[in-house]
Amino acid sequence: MHMAQIIGTVGIALLTLYGVLFSLLGYNMYFQDRLVEFLSRRANDEGMKPAEQLKGKRVYIEREERRAVRVNVYRSEGETLPAVYYCHGNGFDKGDADEDDDFCAAFAERYHVTLISIAYTKMPVHRTTYPQEEIMDAVLYTQQHPQEFGIVKDDYVMLGVGPGAYLAVLAAVMLVRRGVVPDGLILADPFVDYVAVSLAQINMHPGPVSLLVSAEYARKPKITEYADCLLNSSARVHTKRMLYTEKGIRELLRGKDLSEDEQFDQEEIHRWMGEILKETL
Repeated sequence: MHMAQIIGTVGIALLTLYGVLFSLLGYNMYFQDRLVEFLSRRANDEGMKPAEQLKGKRVYIEREERRAVRVNVYRSEGETLPAVYYCHGNGFDKGDADEDDDFCAAFAERYHVTLISIAYTKMPVHRTTYPQEEIMDAVLYTQQHPQEFGIVKDDYVMLGVGPGAYLAVLAAVMLVRRGVVPDGLILADPFVDYVAVSLAQINMHPGPVSLLVSAEYARKPKITEYADCLLNSSARVHTKRMLYTEKGIRELLRGKDLSEDEQFDQEEIHRWMGEILKETL
């Protein structure tokens, strides 16, 4: 009987504790926001390089009532150049802007632009529309402070890879509505769903669009549907399909451990990107 009383007392205490925690987290928005903020900060710190090892300049763009957006800026000091906003790939729930530090530094130097790499928040901490709002806010702030970032106001392109390409499209739609219209979108192996296809179908897709697709992605029916819808939309489209390599565009752009054939494909991509940037910026 004594043991049963102890078990009953402990059980009641645990149920009471559970009820209190559930009330705090389930119904109290303040505690929910603090928990999400904690998880968000921890997720965004996972892939970061030490600041002294970063080739770009790390900047935090403050926002009202929301966590600041972390960006890496790659530029030639003393020069005012067109801007390229880069949205990294490697999955909605992993990857970080700092992982593409070498690529971003080389890209800015090669094409003589100011590249701003945006470390958007990954899932599942925040789902859409949170990350594309971060991208939009980063673009808006830097366009409002062009001298601070060494960029030419209203002269910019958005470059996205994988899920970053998808988020770049959605952010571009939001930017167009605010009158800050990109000169073009470069989408490399973009994640595609019905939203992207629908934007093209109803002529709401920002353009001109430069679509770069590897063999793996070219075999996906949704990509084919997306490309066809873009071609039949009012958005001007440049399509390039790498049909003779299994290497993804992100890996080719990063340029690590490439075979001779893959190095050739890499140069073709860079040549093509150079043509697009020359046309749009």
